[in-house]
Amino acid sequence: MYLIILSVLVTCFGIQMLSPYSTVLDDGVVVMVQGYPNVPIVLEFSPKLEDREYDVYEIDLPSGWNTNPIARFQNPIRIIITPSDRSAGLYVIPIKFIDEQNINPLPAKTIILYVNVSRDMFTVSTDRRVQGNYRQPVRFKVSVDTAVPFTYIIEARSHNNRFLKEVYIRDRYEQTIEFIYPFEGEFDIDIEVRPKYSNTMKYRQKITAIIKEDIFMDFQAYKYGALLYFQQNSVIASLLNILYQLLNR
Repeated sequence: MYLIILSVLVTCFGIQMLSPYSTVLDDGVVVMVQGYPNVPIVLEFSPKLEDREYDVYEIDLPSGWNTNPIARFQNPIRIIITPSDRSAGLYVIPIKFIDEQNINPLPAKTIILYVNVSRDMFTVSTDRRVQGNYRQPVRFKVSVDTAVPFTYIIEARSHNNRFLKEVYIRDRYEQTIEFIYPFEGEFDIDIEVRPKYSNTMKYRQKITAIIKEDIFMDFQAYKYGALLYFQQNSVIASLLNILYQLLNR
């Protein structure tokens, strides 16, 4: 699972952010980060200020968002924020750092985290029409481009055919799928691609498979190996088989 990571360091002037850009984050300063539904955002802070430390933090999350349990005396302080599946747009999240010492504690500091949640997390491209012979493999491709590395579910369904795969995609992935049909006709192939854990971000597309008996398609199919089935008592099919055996000696 992809983690968006920010590393920050507390200095005597305030909280110094080192990534994605360097700046001093004093009390009330705003930090902007990019987010996606269900993709954790990880922030790390050093608790130290000279010879003293901040002990704990408080965070106010939007409804439906998740975070890791708050632990005291972490070094570094690690905060994991996960936007909800339905989130979209700009969210404001205050994070307050507290020193629990009773005598002369460090002054509390609050940073304001702005999370811009985009639902444009991935794109999918597929064939729209494919052709093939009945009882021979019909192949088509599904390509997925992702804005952040994440695990995706790729599913395809058609007449007596189903493909289902879970795959971790860093940037781009291409999947070749093959179906076999028992008779001639036009068939719908239903494609669905979705990030794992998401019920709201789904790409759906229909592919039309045109299936018929075509001797020239049989020739093209030989590049993938011998044909799976031949028509009974077919002289042409027998000749094709002999040709294939000769070419592969």
